[in-house]
Amino acid sequence: MKKVSVIIPCHNHAKYVGESIDSVLNSTYQNIEIIVVNDASTDNSGEVIQKYADKYPQIIFIDEKENIGVIEVRNKAISMAQGDYILPLDADDKIHPTYIEKAVNILENNSQIGVVYAKACFFGEKEGIWELANFNKENILLYNMVFVTSLFRKEDFLRVGAYNKNMYGGYEDWDLWLSFVEHNLDFYQIDEVLFYYRIHQQSRNLDAKKRKIIYIKLLSIIIANYMLIFSMIIDIK
Repeated sequence: MKKVSVIIPCHNHAKYVGESIDSVLNSTYQNIEIIVVNDASTDNSGEVIQKYADKYPQIIFIDEKENIGVIEVRNKAISMAQGDYILPLDADDKIHPTYIEKAVNILENNSQIGVVYAKACFFGEKEGIWELANFNKENILLYNMVFVTSLFRKEDFLRVGAYNKNMYGGYEDWDLWLSFVEHNLDFYQIDEVLFYYRIHQQSRNLDAKKRKIIYIKLLSIIIANYMLIFSMIIDIK
């Protein structure tokens, strides 16, 4: 069994990070390390994570004294990860016990597939299925339909260039997936709800208008970064 490294950045999520860690500990896939990074939280996140790290040897606890942001946290943690496969997971979200096992099986048997994700649902202040558009390489040039908690090979992540430090507001995920597309790697969605995305006040604060402004600001960077695949789609049309 190849090792999977689950990367959990945490900034002021003491209330939720234990649930996130527990969801990984409950996985049916056993060869897992969990790298949890406390990104200079001002609540007691560090204390919560430390208790888990003291109890479970598969947990690696990194305690950042200065806030470096989620992109730097993920890049740093993945660079030190020992796993062949990487699964990012936000500190307020959860995974189904079988998610990792099923995703690993797909990557193990399909060298052309670079990213495996699943269906998802909301929980917390809002419940229901997260209606994601079906993936295709044309639509992902316009908007993202693959959430961050997707499994990929560490070697592919390093080859495509890691998370782009110029991105923010969640668009770093979109940029990363475009780099996988650029390297001709396929995406596969498991036809089951295996990921749970928490809705709470903080996740509601970034309203649609603000997201649109961020999208407009970053779109020019996205186009510049992936001019080749944008031009190929345009030529096809």
